[in-house]
Amino acid sequence: MHWCARLNAHRIELVRAPERIRAEASKDHAIAVLNTVQDIEIAALNALRGERGYLLTNDTSYLEPLNVDGQGGLALTRELTSLVKEDSRQLVVAHSVERDYRNMLTLLQTIVQAHKTGAKDEALTMVRTGEGRLALKKISAKLAQVAERETILLREQSALARDRAEASEAYQYVLSSAGLALMLLAGLAVGAVRRAVAAEARVRTELRRRAMTDELTGLANRREFMASLDRAVATAKRNGSPLALALALIDIDHFKRINDTYGHPAGDAVIRAIATTSVDVVRAQDTVGRLDGEEFAIILPNCSPGDAFVCCERLRMAIGTLDLEMETGEPICVTVSTGLATYLSGDAAEAMIERADAALYDAKNAARDRVKLAA
Repeated sequence: MHWCARLNAHRIELVRAPERIRAEASKDHAIAVLNTVQDIEIAALNALRGERGYLLTNDTSYLEPLNVDGQGGLALTRELTSLVKEDSRQLVVAHSVERDYRNMLTLLQTIVQAHKTGAKDEALTMVRTGEGRLALKKISAKLAQVAERETILLREQSALARDRAEASEAYQYVLSSAGLALMLLAGLAVGAVRRAVAAEARVRTELRRRAMTDELTGLANRREFMASLDRAVATAKRNGSPLALALALIDIDHFKRINDTYGHPAGDAVIRAIATTSVDVVRAQDTVGRLDGEEFAIILPNCSPGDAFVCCERLRMAIGTLDLEMETGEPICVTVSTGLATYLSGDAAEAMIERADAALYDAKNAARDRVKLAA
């Protein structure tokens, strides 16, 4: 290459490098925030499920997720605050998440303490108010705000970095004294810009995937599932049909025992198998999500209570006959309990979740491995 062209290429690389560094730093920061957001949601849900597991079984080992994940999640909320401290808007929301998380833990611990001291009816009444689920939804909604703004900031920063790089490259073209070298550099610059744009698109795609997908199963994660449920409820309201929508909450029976007996890799294999089976059994228009841990959920639009019940029963039986085994050949038996709720006129998504959760609670109390339709 002509020495002039090499010189200008070197100049372009020098002015582009700081923009690349800033873009990479923005990407790393966004991924750190999104991962922390997801970890907080997981910890909050595990704490809630630990409380429910203890109330259902009186097994104090279920209190470990409440205590460990509960406190771990609280530490993560402080980590989130530190990550977003340079953005005043994000900082306000992060402080609010920390406060809401602490309040949720206090509520769960109050319910557990009531149960421990013999006030089981009082504890059950507090559970049935749905305050725990509502607290979790409130936290999830605020975390979604943080994730959405972080994605927007990354997109804006990437666009700014690209514009600066292009402007710097354009300035270097002016300095070129050789027409041929200029043409060659222009071609190289166009290729570089295209690669930069493609790289940015890949980052955006990856961020969207992380924000919407459960990593273990590939299903919709909790945030994406809840957004889908909100859309489905809005559609049901517009259609004005009380039979237009059903929601199923599915819980793997004795999943802690599976993990304790066979190990977490076996537990992950069970979760993946149930995810695959669920997608195979339901209709194409249904949405299957993993809310976290051993809990799944399905949105069934345009589905009567009877049809929804049949679908859930078919899935329950399919899961019960899964051919799962350890590497040693030892079989793993898996069953699920399901709570099913249908849309009632004027329902909000939260109301459907509360009824489905109450039905799931009844299914667990009725010896598990069954589908219960909410009243």
